[in-house]
Amino acid sequence: MEDSDRTRLACFLAGGMFIAGWWILGDAAGYARYTNDAQEMKGEFFVPAIVGILGLVMLNSFPWDNISNAMDENQGKCAKLLLFSSLVVIVGCFFGAVVILARVYTGPNSHADSSYGGVAILLQQILNVLSALTLRFGRAHGNA
Repeated sequence: MEDSDRTRLACFLAGGMFIAGWWILGDAAGYARYTNDAQEMKGEFFVPAIVGILGLVMLNSFPWDNISNAMDENQGKCAKLLLFSSLVVIVGCFFGAVVILARVYTGPNSHADSSYGGVAILLQQILNVLSALTLRFGRAHGNA
């Protein structure tokens, strides 16, 4: 498989996972409103999803070659810092989604009729992480 075909396939797969995650999250919000669930989808439940986009962009915003760039030490340090920061954001958003599911939708004080909203938030984050990693590792090494 040529590099351009591999990059194209990775972009399509990553985009499909990204859109599927948001579709599921939007469906859960609509479902909660349609069924008059006691636990509505509040705006703060969307924070991990929105901040997760920032992590996806950060992870894919620099060429992979910059991490091991021996010619320019500052460029390598900046790339490593951006890689670390993006992974912290992505993992933090994932655990934020786990906390929302555990505390709001399945916890002892939960008054939700269904845990679908929390599962959708977590599934959206899983698809966002997979999308970011597919886009990062699926492209040719020289591409940003």
